[in-house]
Amino acid sequence: LNNLGLLLSKSGNYFSASDSLERSTLLITSITESDPSDLDAMRHAAAVWNNYAVAKANLHEPAEASQAFEKAIRYQTRIVQQSTGD
Repeated sequence: LNNLGLLLSKSGNYFSASDSLERSTLLITSITESDPSDLDAMRHAAAVWNNYAVAKANLHEPAEASQAFEKAIRYQTRIVQQSTGD
């Protein structure tokens, strides 16, 4: 779903890209919640949330884009904290 969303976004179909990426965020969030120690899943989640944010920004939905960027940042922060033991 993430790759499909990226492909749709690159082709300028931001609405469909947003739908695909939103579904991808739901799936990856479920995975990270079931195993919060899985750094690979968290890295993927950060990327998916970032991609979703870009799609929302391209749709001129700044509030949704901002929220998605914040979620990507939270995942990145958790990755750093777990990687460094902080």
